Amino acid sequence: MHSNLLYNWFFFLTIFLCIIAFLSDLSIAGKLDSLDNELGSRSLTHLEKRQAFTGNVSYTDVESNPNACGIPASNDGFFGAISGQRFSMSNCNQTIQITRGSNSVNITVIDSCADCNINDLTITEAAFSQLADLSVGVIECTWSFVQ
Repeated sequence: MHSNLLYNWFFFLTIFLCIIAFLSDLSIAGKLDSLDNELGSRSLTHLEKRQAFTGNVSYTDVESNPNACGIPASNDGFFGAISGQRFSMSNCNQTIQITRGSNSVNITVIDSCADCNINDLTITEAAFSQLADLSVGVIECTWSFVQ
């Protein structure tokens, strides 16, 4: 009789611990989803990684304001921002290849561009000068995320 009581106690304890573990997993998953939403992170789909976009590219001073990604950047480096509509924290430090005619340059994403249309970019003068003369100001380019 005593062993039967002990068996029942272990059985219910095991069930109880399984329920606690299951609920803990749900709670952690919910917190991670919440954190992703707070950061605005959105992983790129495989299609977006392969897709080429066409938009306007202009240049900007990346040293005058802090960037959204918190990445140290200089105007003589190859850095840039994608549109706020497309940007999420998961884009930070991703590489984008920009092409104009036979010229191309790779930049690192460090920020979002509030004034840009969805496929537009702003990049450093150093990166822009690889594609066109600075006096042009704004150019149409094709760009894509580099995997």
